[in-house]
Amino acid sequence: TFNASATQGGSAINTSSAGSGTHTMNSIYVKGSASFVITEVWGAGGGGGAGGATINMAPGGGAGGYARQKILAAAISATETITIGAGGTAGATPGGAGGTGGTSSFGAHSSATGGGGGAGGSAGATTTAPGAGGAGASGDINLVGNPGGSATEVNATAAAGASGFGGQSSLGGAGVAIVGNVGAGSAGVKNSGSGGSGGSNSAGGSGGLGGSGRVIVYEYS
Repeated sequence: TFNASATQGGSAINTSSAGSGTHTMNSIYVKGSASFVITEVWGAGGGGGAGGATINMAPGGGAGGYARQKILAAAISATETITIGAGGTAGATPGGAGGTGGTSSFGAHSSATGGGGGAGGSAGATTTAPGAGGAGASGDINLVGNPGGSATEVNATAAAGASGFGGQSSLGGAGVAIVGNVGAGSAGVKNSGSGGSGGSNSAGGSGGLGGSGRVIVYEYS
């Protein structure tokens, strides 16, 4: 649950019902009296791939990129839009690829793309297409996220194989690899920017969702 107000620090809006449809809220940073800010931006993690129609393991999604930036007050607008990337979608059964994670950003100052989705499961000793890591841009420090893990399949025996783990961001929270024929991959933790793991199931276990991105703003007087 959460409260919404029309102004920063204002009174909560009294909602009479849950309403219907899709509710969207844009995050806005309001410039204060700080001399400068330091921002940290993580892109969202990619989704894990789904297992194939037979005993096939799938790879994990990559972690989102990262950007860190110091911005002087004079370069900051009165308001700046903060965008939080959505986690990549889970690969659908059988053999569907995971979705790419969304881009996070602080205004037009710095951004970080999301990690790539893991490929769908296919027969063979190794699945070689885990999701690539996203990349930070326009920060003072820009880092590429960790890729997802490859899946292994040994002699077409589920119990001897494992799906790929999700790529882990600096915040942790990656989807854990699935060992043996036990089903769907695990999701990256929300707001971690880490990838979801691949699925592992003889009927095609779905992949894990990617973790959504994050933006942190530190104010310094």
